[in-house]
Amino acid sequence: MTFQGRVVEEGLRGFGLDRRVHGGHVTPRIWVMVADGRDAYIYRKTSEGIEKIAEAKSSGKKPEAVGVQKNTGHAAGAGGSVHYASDPRDRENHHDDAQFAQDIAAWLDKAAREDAFDRLVLAAAPRTLGALRKALSESVHARVVAEVDRDFTAKSSGELQEELQKILWF
Repeated sequence: MTFQGRVVEEGLRGFGLDRRVHGGHVTPRIWVMVADGRDAYIYRKTSEGIEKIAEAKSSGKKPEAVGVQKNTGHAAGAGGSVHYASDPRDRENHHDDAQFAQDIAAWLDKAAREDAFDRLVLAAAPRTLGALRKALSESVHARVVAEVDRDFTAKSSGELQEELQKILWF
């Protein structure tokens, strides 16, 4: 997995120094992570909206296109019953998703240790969100303030902000 973007170029410590005070109160640094099991995008909330600060790409294979029927390995049994064998590609995709989630969780844990963010919103495809929940450390999980089980990876920053405003306090 490779990470790219501003947070990689400037380092996590620089984001930890980005504290704003408004009306005598420290404004929390909110990150939004959007993922689908192959790609992850990390945004931070700014006074103008959200800004993409990092992205991660899985080195694994791309999943099959949605709607493409897989060979399910079904066979007719006695009495006309049908038995389905699990597709080995499903197991491989689950393993890839779990590894991707572990890699993202490790990176988020490093960011939390370096105090780069205060709060985290997770928006991910349902299977990816489940894998992330299992992989997150306690310190990162304590910073999660919202979870959205939808895949927003194809959205632009502006579209993502609009979607988040519909379902969060954003």
